[in-house]
Amino acid sequence: DPSGKRCIEEVDSVDGGSPLYWAAASGHLHFIEPLIRAGTDVNKADNYGWTPVYAAAHNGHAEIITVLKAGGADVDRPNDSGTTPVCAAAYRGHAEAITSLKAAGANVNTTEINGLTPVYITVQMRDVKAINALLEAGANANTKTPHGTPLELAKQGTAQRDQDIVRLLEVHLQQYPN
Repeated sequence: DPSGKRCIEEVDSVDGGSPLYWAAASGHLHFIEPLIRAGTDVNKADNYGWTPVYAAAHNGHAEIITVLKAGGADVDRPNDSGTTPVCAAAYRGHAEAITSLKAAGANVNTTEINGLTPVYITVQMRDVKAINALLEAGANANTKTPHGTPLELAKQGTAQRDQDIVRLLEVHLQQYPN
């Protein structure tokens, strides 16, 4: 602007999200590269610790994660509650975002502050597609959380989907006994 202020780093007054944050959260891929080229901070978090990568993961914008990583974004930075982008994608069942995060170098085994792993979260959500994405990304399906292992959790369910998840995890653990 005329006063010399860098408008590219302006944030909204309520949540603290920058233009890059809102572009990432909203899935506006066409804004991401120009904002990065203009020098915006790719790791600038909102008032809750949500970075653009976290917002993209939470909303399932896999392509945006890739572009943000190429621009220097930290793909493992947790929000203020201790939830990582991988866990955010796991909670929402965004398998493509999980795959993109792994390709960008994210740790698919980092636990939340409460000790839950991404695999445990996807089993809790009963999301077979997201479970598969994590297993294919090399997530450890045998890590014990404060509530048990993902397999123990799956065995508690009685629905057909729970039984399918049990079989999926058992086959995986036979092939890769982590």
